[in-house]
Amino acid sequence: RTFKLGVNFIMFGFDREVFPPGPGVVTAIGILVLVPVFYYVYMAVKHFYRQQKILQCVDRFPGPEKHWLYGNLHQFWTPDDKGIQWNIDQTNKYKTAFRMYYGPRHGTVVCCHPDTLKTVMKSTEPKQMNGMYGIFKPWLGDGLLLSSGSKWFRNRRLLTPAFHFGVLKPYMKIYNEAADIFLDKMQDACNSGTSMEISRPIILMALDVILKCAFSSDIDVQRLGRSHPYVNAVIELAHLMVKRVFNPLVHNDFIYGLTKNGKMCKRYLGIVHGVSEDVIAKRKQALRDNPEETKKRYLDFLDILLLARDEDGKGLTDIEIRDEVGTFLSQGPDTTSSAIEWILYELARHPDHQQTCREEVEQFMGNREVKDVEWDDLSQLAFTTQCIKEAMRMHTPVPYIAREVSREFELDGHTLLPGTFVDMGIHQANHNVHVWGDDHMEYKPERFNPERVEQMDSFAFVPFSAGPRNCIGQNFAMHEIKVVISKVLNRFILNIDETHKVERMSVLVMRPSTGIKVLVTERE
Repeated sequence: RTFKLGVNFIMFGFDREVFPPGPGVVTAIGILVLVPVFYYVYMAVKHFYRQQKILQCVDRFPGPEKHWLYGNLHQFWTPDDKGIQWNIDQTNKYKTAFRMYYGPRHGTVVCCHPDTLKTVMKSTEPKQMNGMYGIFKPWLGDGLLLSSGSKWFRNRRLLTPAFHFGVLKPYMKIYNEAADIFLDKMQDACNSGTSMEISRPIILMALDVILKCAFSSDIDVQRLGRSHPYVNAVIELAHLMVKRVFNPLVHNDFIYGLTKNGKMCKRYLGIVHGVSEDVIAKRKQALRDNPEETKKRYLDFLDILLLARDEDGKGLTDIEIRDEVGTFLSQGPDTTSSAIEWILYELARHPDHQQTCREEVEQFMGNREVKDVEWDDLSQLAFTTQCIKEAMRMHTPVPYIAREVSREFELDGHTLLPGTFVDMGIHQANHNVHVWGDDHMEYKPERFNPERVEQMDSFAFVPFSAGPRNCIGQNFAMHEIKVVISKVLNRFILNIDETHKVERMSVLVMRPSTGIKVLVTERE
């Protein structure tokens, strides 16, 4: 009878004819209220117990002393030079891996040595969606960065042709043209006799390249800058999401949606998604009207996505294509620009290495009327490549990657349970004294000469990650970097502005929080 009254209550509310008042009413309502309450209490207790078991496994790793409330956050609260050095100190103390806490119950295992990085990177364990990466879900959807399982395997296979050397080769023209605009800005600084802040123009240059290679965009990114709505939306989205990562109070989607930043983020997402969807629709129609369209120009990223088919003949949906384009646009410019600015910074600080690189570039570019870097030139930059890699070791573009274990996992002699968070501290591994020696804070390109690389563990230097989930666009990025560095050194001499203090900020990518200023002199 109580069950019947409960059903009637759900269907008819307080209609007295079908739901007469009486003791049964109170019982029915009580059951309807208490059942979900008991369910949520049960689920909360179950989650707490499961989390406790996970943290017991995490605590088997050595690590710094933690506070009952803050965990270790109070020891490295800000991701500045002080926080970066704290992480390096823990790395050199614990050698291979250590545990740390982001608050009272968010424990994670940090891998900081080739041996432990190798174990995780060789697996296909998914990204940590309950933390940093989940914040990017509204922008990147189920793109390669965030997807997992069978969807990730399928899409990775479909996207791999987009980064084949035959597709990348025509992009050389785009790299050179984008670099020329950046060189014009350097020329202006040279003519004015003042130092130049290079970080912002490098970000615009990298975004210019990505937009042209992704969907043949005709936006004059480097000259219009943030005055263009789409460019501004992309830059602001990245900025807002990074701010949200470091503010746990707005990690909840509902709460964030009520904030000023949350509303701005939604508006910018509308702009970015709107442009992407419009471009995809127009390109699909163009390919339907003229299947020979792609033969008139280079194949861009969007062409590859639209033409890709799996073994069943199925292609990507419009939403999947939008997610992959979003992933390409959000991750590509940040990491590439970070690498370029730190490479130029280190070369400006080390004029002897800068000159050796310049002489190497001169060997193939010296007598050319048009000072462009050609495809075959990329393999002739042996010492320049050493300088590039050493700068990326010193200032790792992507400082760390977070994964979440989906099964029982053996790491450094301990067993991790499903649901355990694992951080791959790539920057920390790049400054592990047990791997790189006591001089790990010194810029020494000779670390990457062929003889030493041959003896190096293949996971000692992994700026683009490694294993099955490595960066699919790493060749694209390295080609762009080599073109830009070569063209800059061929035309200018760089010196560091000693009056400007450079400070690092390790967020999603390694950035100079105060910018980088160089003195630019035109070569005779």
